[in-house]
Amino acid sequence: MFDLGLFQGCVLSCILFSCVFQLLLDLLTPLAEQHGYHFRESPIVLHDQAFADDLSILSSCPQLSQASLDVVQRFLEWAHLRAKPSKCICMALKRFDLKSANGRNLNGTSYSPFDPNLTIAGEKIKFIINAALDPSSLQYDHFKELGRYISVDLKENKVKREVRKRFLDDMEKVETSGVNGLCKLFLYQHFVVSRLSWAFLVHDFV
Repeated sequence: MFDLGLFQGCVLSCILFSCVFQLLLDLLTPLAEQHGYHFRESPIVLHDQAFADDLSILSSCPQLSQASLDVVQRFLEWAHLRAKPSKCICMALKRFDLKSANGRNLNGTSYSPFDPNLTIAGEKIKFIINAALDPSSLQYDHFKELGRYISVDLKENKVKREVRKRFLDDMEKVETSGVNGLCKLFLYQHFVVSRLSWAFLVHDFV
């Protein structure tokens, strides 16, 4: 007998999960107007976006984001579900006054990322920048959402370099594979190009 959850591979799993998760989305809908991010010259309000069990919360300040996360946590406890803080990432951006350490005013402001110190399930959510990793890696200052890498500076520069490096590595593997020219052409068409296509589909390379 199964008291909680579903058997692995059950054909009802996707349907039942969607039914339960939709209750959370319905619970968050009324919060959008108050907690969501409002654009100055547009009626569009962004607050929660979901795909399967992936959920992103967007607000105009850390306090509102935490309030929405608290609602999510209360729902998960009610539904006997659990958040996974180790897989959560947070990032915030705001405009700071540019002043040097000695107080010298640099005449201007800079839009910069900062750690909003959000929590879920009693644990702090990791900030996008992971100082323990190699600064040249994507995992240092990027996170992946639905297949797309999001950068701390919202740029694509490091992603471009990584895609180019992976492409050259793939071409090197094909070149040194020891197969004849026709097989190399097949590998290029069905292996190299296929691996490239997703990056160009989800990223804005110019």
